[in-house]
Amino acid sequence: MSERDYYDVLGIAPDANYEAVDAAYWSQVRESRDKLALDPEALITLNDAYEVLRTPSRREKYDASRVAAESAAAAQSAASLALPNPVHEARPNGPKVRLPWGRQAAQEQAAAAIIVGRLEREVQSERERMRADLEAELSAPDEADATRSRLMRVFGHLQQS
Repeated sequence: MSERDYYDVLGIAPDANYEAVDAAYWSQVRESRDKLALDPEALITLNDAYEVLRTPSRREKYDASRVAAESAAAAQSAASLALPNPVHEARPNGPKVRLPWGRQAAQEQAAAAIIVGRLEREVQSERERMRADLEAELSAPDEADATRSRLMRVFGHLQQS
């Protein structure tokens, strides 16, 4: 089996139907007949692509292996983006180091996640503090109520005298 992507060999999309596979194969054969005669490896690859993609069971197996290979490549790419803690590598007086775009984005996303977490904790503690202040304020007797009750006591004493 060839290392090349069979969909690229035929120039079709992965969701192409069987008629599109057939049309693409014969179009390739007609357009590059002379080149295929000179390059037997290209002819073998084209025929392999056609045989695999036109047979439903073989196409399902090929698509499954292709998805597995793509997810393995994505996992390897994600692992290569893992960076050590940027705080420990900071050079205050040294030259700035430019990271490749993907690593720079990954580092910025990690820093943003840390900042968002800290802000969420800060907001939560502020909410709890405000809730406690409000409950304390509501549970304490109001000044007007305290003044009224003192006046009532004084007035009661005055009436008894």
